[in-house]
Amino acid sequence: MELRERAGRVAASPALTARRRRSPRSGRVAARLDERGQTMVEFALVLPVLVVLLIATVQFGIVFKDWINVTDTARVAARAAVVARFGPQPDPCAAAQAAVAAAGGDLTLKSCTPSTRYVTVTVEHPWSVSLPLIPFSDGGQLTSVVTERLE
Repeated sequence: MELRERAGRVAASPALTARRRRSPRSGRVAARLDERGQTMVEFALVLPVLVVLLIATVQFGIVFKDWINVTDTARVAARAAVVARFGPQPDPCAAAQAAVAAAGGDLTLKSCTPSTRYVTVTVEHPWSVSLPLIPFSDGGQLTSVVTERLE
């Protein structure tokens, strides 16, 4: 093989260059052809993981939204129970139940405990997470307890 040096680089002879052009499986051309299937295999291996992560993120967002809704509904129900004696419905627990019913959804008033100085309200909402091919959790109850002072 005859090699010549030009401007600091080593160049192959014209005969060697012609042979490379004729042979489709030589040098970089062969390496590029062999890597075509590798990209598809890597994509096929990574795609299920990415899809599960995406679905898990969406499920977490839904549960987080439900948790915020339960917390807010408990606060509103406790406030309605505290100021109930000034309204048309003097029973604090009936006012709390009406506030939970107005919020809608699967929210339930688990308990309402009025005392001489405070009202404690507990609101619940069922939750569940379902990820494909992964047994995660059957679900449970999101619970929020709020205590407000009577005015």
